[in-house]
Amino acid sequence: MPGIGISNAIPFNKGVSWSTYWATRTPSNLYAIVYRDTEADLTWTDPSGDVPFRIYISTDGVNYTEKGTTIAGDNTYTATGLTAGTLYYFYVKAYNGTNESPATNIIDTYFKITVDTTKAGSAADTFVLPVNANTGSYFVDWGDGGAEEEFTTTGNKSHTYAAQGTYQIKVRGGLTALAFNNAGDKLKLIYIDQWGNIKLTSCATMFYGCSNMMGRYLDQPNISNVISLYRMFRGCALFNSSVAHFDVSQVKNMEGVFTSCTVFNQSVENWSTITATTMYVLFDGCSAFNQSVANFNSEKVTTFSNMFRNAISFKQSLANFSLNSATSIVDMLLGIDINEAGTTTNYDATLVAWAAQDAPNSLNFNGGASKYGEGLVENGTTDGAAANKLIQSGQNFLTTVAVGDVVYNTTDGTYALVTAIDSDTQLSISADIMANAEVYRIQHSAAAKARASLILNDLWTITDGGQA
Repeated sequence: MPGIGISNAIPFNKGVSWSTYWATRTPSNLYAIVYRDTEADLTWTDPSGDVPFRIYISTDGVNYTEKGTTIAGDNTYTATGLTAGTLYYFYVKAYNGTNESPATNIIDTYFKITVDTTKAGSAADTFVLPVNANTGSYFVDWGDGGAEEEFTTTGNKSHTYAAQGTYQIKVRGGLTALAFNNAGDKLKLIYIDQWGNIKLTSCATMFYGCSNMMGRYLDQPNISNVISLYRMFRGCALFNSSVAHFDVSQVKNMEGVFTSCTVFNQSVENWSTITATTMYVLFDGCSAFNQSVANFNSEKVTTFSNMFRNAISFKQSLANFSLNSATSIVDMLLGIDINEAGTTTNYDATLVAWAAQDAPNSLNFNGGASKYGEGLVENGTTDGAAANKLIQSGQNFLTTVAVGDVVYNTTDGTYALVTAIDSDTQLSISADIMANAEVYRIQHSAAAKARASLILNDLWTITDGGQA
């Protein structure tokens, strides 16, 4: 084709320029989904779905080499062979033969936070970074144009700025744990900008008390070897960012991770909690939280106490929770109602599932204001008494009551089960709980029977909203 060069036109589509071709196919919005010790899962926006991509990598931000490719329509790539803490840069281009689109944005693997030195804490021109653990050297760029500062020890690392204000701090290398722990410059931290590829070894009290902190990161941290999230975000009243890809599979201690995170309402359905042993106050005071926990594996959890206390928006079933290892479920739902308005579905399902387990004996459980559906078949006031009997004239027990129904003495709060229907006016019951002139309700629902089983057979003490 005289006059048309390969750099100006697409051979298979005469007269169409490459610039026109790439105008609707150029990738954008590159970011890392999550980091692991030797890997990074990358993704980007693919506007067309009909071109493959090349992924480029650099360790200096200047010289790039091709890391790998994807097929047309695949806008994800796992970069392998990396080293945690090492600084990398990535960009992506679409390609057709030897011709390439413009590049995406460049991303790096720094851990990044933004601080406001004027907020309460150290001097108004200073920020103190509380380093709790490291492996070898780590490097801090304090965000004021100066050279990186190398550190090899833990402890408070202080930096004084020439001017008060807001700065982005970047960290690479062997830093493995921070712990604001409700002290120091906790109020000066205003953003987690990027988790980066540092290999965290503990998240205990990492951002505890950082009540001005929000997240604007797109990636998720490398916590695949972390065993403690103890109070990681406790008191982070503004925090409401994604934790969907947090790898918590090795975490044992989940105590207070989100306690008093009053606006937090993010999905945790992908959390693998198979190793967890305590969920004490996990969502305590998370007044906006209403996400499914149906995938939580609680086989090894011993402490559920106060787990959802005052999480007033939480309307979810806990039927999937295993209580096999439980030693404490005190005040688990104190101050909340897990049912949607006008229903008893979530609490009913929870009671039925828990009663079907081989639950530990003698637990003290608080279901908050949650009510159960009782399936009322009879109620009244006794006008006679005999051992292990319920007697009331004028009733129709032969028609309305079944063996196994629950007898609830509302006068003194005791329970028994119907063991035989002697007549229309007399029932045999499993315990001698009914005296003359006492008020009762006879309940038939699965939830009522499950609740009674936990009380009578497993010797639980249950405080809740009662029957609906």
